[in-house]
Amino acid sequence: MRSELDRGIGHYMASVAEHLLAEGLPVSSIAVYSDFTDETQSRHQKDVEGAIYFTSRFETALLGGPGTAQLHWCAVSGWCLVLVPDSSSAEGRTFRWLGEGLWPVREAVARFVLTMRADPRSKSSERPVYRSPGTDLEDLAGRLRKFVPEPDSPGEDDYLYRFARRLSETYRDRIGRALLAPQQGRVQVVLASGELEALRLVSDFVEATEVASEGGSRALPPGPGSLAHLLANDLTRRGQHSGNPQDAADTYRQAQDRAISDRNSLQGLPN
Repeated sequence: MRSELDRGIGHYMASVAEHLLAEGLPVSSIAVYSDFTDETQSRHQKDVEGAIYFTSRFETALLGGPGTAQLHWCAVSGWCLVLVPDSSSAEGRTFRWLGEGLWPVREAVARFVLTMRADPRSKSSERPVYRSPGTDLEDLAGRLRKFVPEPDSPGEDDYLYRFARRLSETYRDRIGRALLAPQQGRVQVVLASGELEALRLVSDFVEATEVASEGGSRALPPGPGSLAHLLANDLTRRGQHSGNPQDAADTYRQAQDRAISDRNSLQGLPN
C-alpha cells in the first residue's frame, strides 16, 4: 500500500509540476511522504502528502524577503502554500489554502501560485477538510493511480526521473527560443576572462547534471547542457577574436545552428 501511494502521489506531484513549468514558474524539485504509519504524521493529522519546491529567488519574491516557501499537498486538505519568512520555526509558518478540493485541475494550482505571488494575503489561512486522516487509503491509492503513466513507460516507477527529464527539456526549449528569437539587437558587453571561464564551468555543470530525453536516445534532443556549452564556447572564442571581426563572425552561429537542429528534431516527434 505504501509503495502504491508513493508512486501515485509522486506522479501527481510530477504532473502538476510539469504544468507549472509550462506556465513559466521556476519549479526546482518535488517530494513525497507516504509513510502513513509514522506516529508524527498521525499526531499532526497530515496523513500522506507531497510537495513542490521553487528556486530560492522565487521564494524571496513570494515572501517579499528572505525565507522559504513551498507548494504543499496533503490528502486531507488539498493544496496550500507554506510560507516561512526569515525563520524555519514552526511558529513563523503561514498556510494559505487553495480550497478547491483534493484534485483541482492543474490550471487552478498554477493560478493559485500566481495569485499568491501578486498578493500573499489573497487566500484563506483556514484549512479545509475533505477526508478523515488515515481512512480509505486503498480508495485514495486508486484515485491517485490515474496520474501514473501507462505500463512499460520509462517513467512508470520513477516520478523523480520523470520530473528531472521535463525540467531539462523545459530549459533546453527556453534556451533554444532565446537563441532563435527574431529581430535580436546587438549588445556590447565587456567580460573579464575569469567571467568567461565561470560561464564555461556553469555550462559544464548543466551538461553534467541534465537528464536525457525519454528513452535516453541520442537521436532525440538532449537537455540544455549542449546548448549552454556551445554558447559558452562561442562567447569565449569571440573574446579571443575580439580584434578580428571576421573570425568572430565565423563562430557566431554555432549555438544558433544547434538550436535550429534541436527545434527541427522536436517538430518531428509524436505528441
